[in-house]
Amino acid sequence: SSTCQTCGTGKYSSAMNSSSCIECEAGKYSSITGATSSQTCTLAATWLRNFGGCSFWKTAEGFAQQRLFKIGSCATQSGSLELSGKGIRGLSDSVFEGLSSVTWLDLSNNQI
Repeated sequence: SSTCQTCGTGKYSSAMNSSSCIECEAGKYSSITGATSSQTCTLAATWLRNFGGCSFWKTAEGFAQQRLFKIGSCATQSGSLELSGKGIRGLSDSVFEGLSSVTWLDLSNNQI
């Protein structure tokens, strides 16, 4: 059985000498080749704003095009979400899911 040789780009192996790789969770990245634990997956992002039970982050420069993503659920939060001028260059696929109560969203002055 061969070790996971591709686990240096956002992946890790669940066991030593395993050839199966597991992706780090969204917004995290592992730079360790042959990693065998999800603990090597660290946040490769910059915090932008909390909004109720969730927080908005931007992936680090040079990693996934500085995309906006969220952690947690914002379903109970209502009001304005201000993300203007944060250097955002893209949006993750589900970043706005569960935000039906947002009354105003400002993404101006970004390069989306």
